[in-house]
Amino acid sequence: MSRPRTQGRKNWPPNLNLRVSKARARYYSWCDPRTGREKSLKAKNNLKLATERAIQLNAIVAAEMDRMMIEVLSQNVKGVRFDIFSEAYYDSCVNRGHKENTLRSLKSRIKRLNASLGNLVLNSITAKHISEVIDAVYAEGKHRSAEVLRSTAIEIFKEAKAKGVFPDTRDNPAQITRMPGRVKVKRSRLQLNELNIFLDHSNKFDPWLRNSLLLALVTGQAREDLSLARFKRDNDWYQMRDDFMKEKSREMPYSFIEDGYYHATRQKTGALIKIPLSLKLEAIGLSIGDVVEICQDNVNSKYILHHTMRRTKSELGDPIHKDTLSRRFAALRNSTLLKWDSPKPPTFHEIRSLAERCYREQGVNTQNLLGHKNMSTTEKYHDLRGSDWIEVK
Repeated sequence: MSRPRTQGRKNWPPNLNLRVSKARARYYSWCDPRTGREKSLKAKNNLKLATERAIQLNAIVAAEMDRMMIEVLSQNVKGVRFDIFSEAYYDSCVNRGHKENTLRSLKSRIKRLNASLGNLVLNSITAKHISEVIDAVYAEGKHRSAEVLRSTAIEIFKEAKAKGVFPDTRDNPAQITRMPGRVKVKRSRLQLNELNIFLDHSNKFDPWLRNSLLLALVTGQAREDLSLARFKRDNDWYQMRDDFMKEKSREMPYSFIEDGYYHATRQKTGALIKIPLSLKLEAIGLSIGDVVEICQDNVNSKYILHHTMRRTKSELGDPIHKDTLSRRFAALRNSTLLKWDSPKPPTFHEIRSLAERCYREQGVNTQNLLGHKNMSTTEKYHDLRGSDWIEVK
């Protein structure tokens, strides 16, 4: 199933997308579920027209998918091959309006199943066949992929039963399989001495990378919040807040600096956190204000973390994308040649955990700092929908 829409979009037809420009203009597009490509609906700022056109396009695609399904099901029941039906199952998921990323992942899993089961007719497939596929993926160390592959096989055979091409009298062969025993591998924790080594090696990379390490450590905020943070709050912040509250947008407004505080907004949870710039992380001898000052340079940018050199896809002063933070952190980590006990080395997100541990030793309220929700303090927790800022003291 595709994930539920936000309240503001629950009545939108499948495959209708919205992009909002910096000038707050609203551009509507339709994502072709067969190819994943977006097409403009030529309905700028006109949701009604965009909805009508999306419904019309969905109807055209649905008719085509129904025809393909009928062709598959018109075959002799005993002779329907797995690969033919799995493709029909994929088309039915497209027709149901599943998200583009969901469909892309599903297509990859179906391809893996077809490689082993494709030439077999549905009636001949047993739990042994499916177990062999799952075990092979598991043996590659792809434990989560094996679990998801099993779930996909279960859904395909459920669909086959519903369409009458797999006997009701037989158990779902995928459902009676079992996953091999799984040992959960934890990601390595990042230690302060290791981060100091990263900082020593960071002079080989763009200046913003070192700045991002320091800012993440002194604020304890996540990469998606740091990448959007600005030196000050502009007028567009209020419009972004209103759009989020009215559920016209899924994005929280950005973090910013104002009146001696770092105002952090948590994209993931909706928390609003007010941290004094004077808050100092004793472990490195720097305050938030100190790090913000380090981030200020000769480049004219409103973003605290910003590009200082032109790149193919970025200009001077552009913000650093959250995925770029992760990729460059990984490159920096690997350049140190440090070894990790776990096969999963620390990611950029582990700086947040390190910050929590360091500040906790100082006696700082780290629950407020990180914006975590806790059942015992729910009444003290607020998000953007009519709330005050949580102040870190």
